[in-house]
Amino acid sequence: MDSTGQHSDSLVVLTALDVEYAAVRAHLVDPRPQLHPSGTLFEVGRLDGTPWRVALAEIGDGNQGAAVLTERAIAMFQPRAVAFVGVAGALKDDIELGDVVVATHVYAYHGGKDEEGEFHSRPRVWPVRQELDQLARYIRRSGSWTGLLPEGPPGTSCPPGTSRQTGGSCPPGASRPAVHLKPVAAGEVVLNSADSPLRRQLRRNYQDAAAIEMEGAGVAQAAHLNAALPALIVRGISDRADGKKYDADAEGWQSLAARHAAAFAFAVLRELPPARGPAPPGPGTPTGPVPGFPQGPTAPVPDHPASPPPAPVRHPDAETPPDTGPAAHRQLLRWARRFADDLDLVDSPRPDGGTASPPQLSGGLYVRRAIQDRLVEALYDGDPKAVLVTGDAGNGKSSLLWGLARDLTALEDAEVFLVNAAWLLRPPSGASAAPMLTPGAVVSGATHARTHGRTPVVLLDTADLLLHDDYHEMALLDLCEDLAAAGVRLVLTSRPEEANRLRTGFVRMSLGPYDDSEIPHAIRGHAAFYCPDAVPRDDEARVRRLMEPVARGLPVREVCRSPLQLRLLFELARDDGAFPSAEIDATGLYRRYWDHRVVTDRRHHGHQRATAPEDLSSVTGAIAVVLMSAGRTELSREDLIERLTSPPGGPSWPYEPARVRTSLELLIDRGVLARGASDGIHFFHQTLFEYAAARGLLHLTGAQAPLSLCAWIGSHPRDFFVGAILEQLLMLAAASERYHDPVRDTLMRMAAHEDAMILHTVAVAVAARNPAVGVPVEPLLATAPHGVARRYAVLAPTVRDTDVDALLPRLRGLWERKEPSLEEAVLEALERLAAQDSLAVHAAWPSGAAYGN
Repeated sequence: MDSTGQHSDSLVVLTALDVEYAAVRAHLVDPRPQLHPSGTLFEVGRLDGTPWRVALAEIGDGNQGAAVLTERAIAMFQPRAVAFVGVAGALKDDIELGDVVVATHVYAYHGGKDEEGEFHSRPRVWPVRQELDQLARYIRRSGSWTGLLPEGPPGTSCPPGTSRQTGGSCPPGASRPAVHLKPVAAGEVVLNSADSPLRRQLRRNYQDAAAIEMEGAGVAQAAHLNAALPALIVRGISDRADGKKYDADAEGWQSLAARHAAAFAFAVLRELPPARGPAPPGPGTPTGPVPGFPQGPTAPVPDHPASPPPAPVRHPDAETPPDTGPAAHRQLLRWARRFADDLDLVDSPRPDGGTASPPQLSGGLYVRRAIQDRLVEALYDGDPKAVLVTGDAGNGKSSLLWGLARDLTALEDAEVFLVNAAWLLRPPSGASAAPMLTPGAVVSGATHARTHGRTPVVLLDTADLLLHDDYHEMALLDLCEDLAAAGVRLVLTSRPEEANRLRTGFVRMSLGPYDDSEIPHAIRGHAAFYCPDAVPRDDEARVRRLMEPVARGLPVREVCRSPLQLRLLFELARDDGAFPSAEIDATGLYRRYWDHRVVTDRRHHGHQRATAPEDLSSVTGAIAVVLMSAGRTELSREDLIERLTSPPGGPSWPYEPARVRTSLELLIDRGVLARGASDGIHFFHQTLFEYAAARGLLHLTGAQAPLSLCAWIGSHPRDFFVGAILEQLLMLAAASERYHDPVRDTLMRMAAHEDAMILHTVAVAVAARNPAVGVPVEPLLATAPHGVARRYAVLAPTVRDTDVDALLPRLRGLWERKEPSLEEAVLEALERLAAQDSLAVHAAWPSGAAYGN
């Protein structure tokens, strides 16, 4: 027997049981034993028709042993990827015996803290690398993997004398096993009860886990600690973990499930491309050339997945050693102060050069949010956890962190570091490029504050930017753990959809829009700054001017409740020299802002200019598309100029470098763009970036743009970065009658897609806001998950000239789902509709009916 081996063309496949080992070994050609010096026996064979040598071992059950032996196998074979193939118990009723579950995440669910008779879950979570996730989805769609099943053609999926559902006979030609890409839970016990304390814990804390097993967490952790080596966890369902496990084992389900898992795993591994050397971890955005504009997600989706970057990537700090404590502390403090100043200045100064103070949060524009006191309490709890604040775009998450930093700075013992998550993103330019700020520098710099007797607090803004690809997600999770281990308090902000990637280990708080008690404070502060001399001049009269239509549920209600949109409303009113009009909705607000700041420059109200302002629409859209293609909200000035004048892989934009430089300065002066750290340039708000990208795409490719982005997200179902742009794009297109047919076609395709929550969410939102497009929303709502259905209930009544009679039956259907927060949204919708047509509402919902009486 050989005792050593290193093969760059190797894969490692591990199993726990003999029945699993036999199922895997059946796929290998000429397996031969190979002994590790410590005694572990591998069999190494070829995977026919591929360059792969596969090292196979049976390691027994349990995560601890799995982690040790996975580490041993990686050190011995230096594999391209590692896989664990075996059986598991199902945790979901819709998963049948014999089905296959491919882990998208692995939960080590036994971590936690037992305090005062209550168990607080503190699990570790490891996501699966995107390249394997994408290959698995491709194999599932194609169905070709069933050709690897040894028992025959697709359809023969039941043991003799059994049925997948009932335990009875299973006829020839039965449907092939289903494949589910879902999280799995890995612990240290065999679960065989439908109502044990462990089962209840799993339902409470891991509701999305589809299967339970005992080795996946050990394998995932070992792979993660080896430069984030790709790890594939494939499980065949052999029982339901419901007290009938041994009956299912006796019927032969373990053997069949193991064969199904092995067939699917090897179908995926056969498609895995060999390593080609270091490759940078890319964001969730495409980069192929597209006719009409360079590098972006309007490229046609190929029939098979593009080759993912195959080489293992290193932790962001691997290429550049972390700064020492004092140096990192100085850097972090300097950047944090700059970021605080950037957040404080909410608009560009007026071009008239007057002596008036600039528009600043600290100048009366900030409204203290109710959530702030709770945040401070959570940070100074006896056993503080990281706090995750979620909120929709424009709800004021960045401003909240600015206000929280001001509160904490007033405390004698606190040293606060405001950090922009964009600084932690690796540049898209190459594998050796380091981020502007490394996670190691954040940890080292913040920890150094302790040497001065201070309590360090890190406020990480827009953490969702780090949740669009596996590499940055793992870097974020590592950063959170390192900060916690160092005793650093942490608050993160994120949009809700991306925040779902951060499953546990955080205190979660939600930041909504302004409530009815906060809106008057916001109106007074903005009116005093932006239009002090406008009529009406009385504070209370000004509040009434906007609060009355808010109370009546008119479209301006959504504008006034959004901190971002309310500020834009007053900023545009200042351009006109008047108090804001209530006759506007969110779509019209962004269109007016574009006209006032991009098409022209209306800030010169009352002041003459020698020349007319230049229309910067084309270059602004191009800048946003370039940022989207790079998967970033901020790029350096020189990088932007290079991409706009000589984009790689596509036709050149019609811009000269001198014109781009001039345009960037003009857009910064108008407040559309802003300067970031280290010469970075970004849009003043991410929502405006998404709006500008949508306008740029629609200008460049017209009706093809929505379909192309829809296809892209269908192949990249976690790409929320592009998903937000798709929603803006469809909203823009739906506003034009000539695009109604392509928008309708796109929405129907999105609704029919089986496995892309982003598409379903966007489709419902666009259909709710644009009933004139004519998309039947009833099929969308019938299968919509809770969050999507609630969004419809919130958005549909905000449309100008709402068809109340058509909307009421849909709200009735949502009410009948008996979900508390959905019922709350329906009640609020009814209140708004009653302000528009009380007779119709009361006729459809007689007195008391809406309250379940």
